[in-house]
Formats: sequence, C-alpha cells, structure tokens
Amino acid sequence: MASIESQDLSIDKLFHNFYIVPTYQREYVWQEEQVQEFFDDIYEEFENSPEGNLADYFIGSIIVCEKEKNLYEVIDGQQRITTAFLLLCAIRERFNSLNPTEYKGFIEKINGQLSSTDTDAQGNLVSRYRVQLQYEDSRHVLEKIAKHESSTKTKPTVSEQNLKKAF
Repeated sequence: MASIESQDLSIDKLFHNFYIVPTYQREYVWQEEQVQEFFDDIYEEFENSPEGNLADYFIGSIIVCEKEKNLYEVIDGQQRITTAFLLLCAIRERFNSLNPTEYKGFIEKINGQLSSTDTDAQGNLVSRYRVQLQYEDSRHVLEKIAKHESSTKTKPTVSEQNLKKAF
C-alpha cells in the first residue's frame, strides 16, 4: 500500500513537476471574486513580509497522486494550482510589456515554471506545460494563455471565460 505524505512546497518547487487535472474534476469555476481574493491574500502577505519574502506563505492544500516520476494527478486544489499558473503567466506578460531585456532572467525563470522541454519515447523534443487540463471544454485554453495566443473564434465555454478573466 502506498504511503501518504505531506510536503511544504514553494511555488518554484511546485512548478518543477507536471500536473494533470483529470476529466472527473470540475471545470475551472472560480469567478473574479475568488481570483481577486486569492491574489489579495498573496499580495497582503507579500506586503507584510520582511523584504517581500513569501517563502512561508501557505496558499492551501493541493492533493495529488503520483502517476509517474514528476507527473501528478490533481485530486484536490485544481482551482488554486490553475490560478497560480495563470498568475505566473500574467507576471511574465507584465515583465514582457515593461522591458523584456531588463527582466530577461525573470521571464526565463517563469517560462521554466510554466513549461519544460523533454525527450519523448521516440527521441523527439517535446514541450509540456506544467499544468494540463484534461476536460474537453477548456483543455487547450491554458496552453493558449501560456503561449499568449489569441483565442479561437468559437464562443468560449463558461470555464474558458473564467480562465481568461482570471488571467
């Protein structure tokens, strides 16, 4: 029988692994109010911490089941992990809009937290995003946001609208 263990991870360490949000999980349902509360909590902690250090800030539990090395299925916490992923995308876009040359190191670090290039079984280089939504209605929306691509011309689902608003 597998053991259950608890780990405290920083956002940096959290996004060194890959996460699949399976189809049996609910779609992204956070509205602007929940996203704003999540961001406000992080910002308030940042403002009240010495030198803006968020090393010990707790964003809530995320329960996962390891599928293979560095690949986890999200059992609980999909709204938080998805919103944290969107926050990283937004921070990267902000750095890009301010001065991509000046913030190049930060942008590269965030890009590494958002995705990673690996070799598949056939020896091909493939890029994978660290958070992968498996449900049909919005499975590609995070990838589009992470790539900063424009949306498709079809009418977005409620989940897609929520993801885009959160970004």
